[in-house]
Amino acid sequence: MKILVLSHLYPSSILPVWGIFVHQQVKALQEKGHQVTVISPAFWTPKILTYFSKKWKRYFLIPRIESFEGVEVYHPRFIVLPRAWFKYLYGYSYYFSIRKIFKYKSFDFDIILAHTALPDGYAGLLVRARYNVPVVTTIHGVSVYSLVNKNRYCRQAVQKVLRESDTIVAVSTAIKKLVYRYSKRENNVYVVANGIPIQDIRDISCQNETMKLTKDKKVLLTVGFLIKRKGHEYLINALPHVLEEVDNFTCFIIGDGNEKKNLEKLVHSLNLTEYVKFLGSLPHKQTLGYMSTCDVFVLPSWDEAFGVVYIEAMVFGKPIIGCKGEGLEDFVKNGETGLLVEAKDVISLKTAIIKLLSNNVLADRIGERGKEIIETHYTWGNNAEKMEKIFQKLL
Repeated sequence: MKILVLSHLYPSSILPVWGIFVHQQVKALQEKGHQVTVISPAFWTPKILTYFSKKWKRYFLIPRIESFEGVEVYHPRFIVLPRAWFKYLYGYSYYFSIRKIFKYKSFDFDIILAHTALPDGYAGLLVRARYNVPVVTTIHGVSVYSLVNKNRYCRQAVQKVLRESDTIVAVSTAIKKLVYRYSKRENNVYVVANGIPIQDIRDISCQNETMKLTKDKKVLLTVGFLIKRKGHEYLINALPHVLEEVDNFTCFIIGDGNEKKNLEKLVHSLNLTEYVKFLGSLPHKQTLGYMSTCDVFVLPSWDEAFGVVYIEAMVFGKPIIGCKGEGLEDFVKNGETGLLVEAKDVISLKTAIIKLLSNNVLADRIGERGKEIIETHYTWGNNAEKMEKIFQKLL
């Protein structure tokens, strides 16, 4: 089968961790014998911006065409406006960038697989109109958590994709419910969870010097963009309460984002600088290394469509803490394969952390049960098999 993947999230040599889950799915489909071509438009960047912004400089440096770990990837440029103004129009801009590639490169594909409703899915509908091939749109979360609430034009654009795609794939049951809420669509909507490359993860070990300095301490680890909805503020506010019961721990925070300065100030104001270490954004393998050596993984995030970082930690046999009512409830049964707490609730969060840090038997039992669930059901091989069946049924 010949598959055209449209994803502005796809990683590149400049942003190698960006959307790594999309790349891992592509590799799994390739291993099943499918021919996959990826078009991943990048933001068009005037050169003058590269002198003032590291973020825009990275976009500027993304190559137009490259082979990323054996996958042929095209990165045409599409125009966006600062602060996401007129985001509902991005689907058109994205589509016109694709058309430029079609002018000099002949593509033969049986199906379009788009990741996110806007702009990828919307552009996929426009490509379908021209090439008469079906569109499968995968909804990861941002489309139905934030874009539908941005303005009525964005909502209409997302709803169009949800209603008119030939098939919708939701990464969790929670996302499927939101797909129905905004589209009332019931047919050809499937839940297909993301996966992890288990063998690659098993081979990871951490040799970081910072970890060696914590050999006599318990290690709390959290990984995620430093933005409001990831809940780092609540984690930090819970730690003084944890210290009343357990004082031999270090909390590592991996990630970067616009909340970093506020979080650093919060740590300082609570006199936690001895206990909390900000590690910034790290390469994926190094992040997995920290997961392999931590004692508890915690991410009190809300509006969480699935949460690949949770299953990455679980495959190492680590007990995890997340929030109730989110996508991870598909694979976390509270008290058995992880602990679930109320979102934005410091008290329930500190109780869960203390429970795992102070009870090694409970932590090990939860970690082992979680590991078994992930190794059995949440591999990219499983994901690729389910996607293959959806494609075959659609065609």
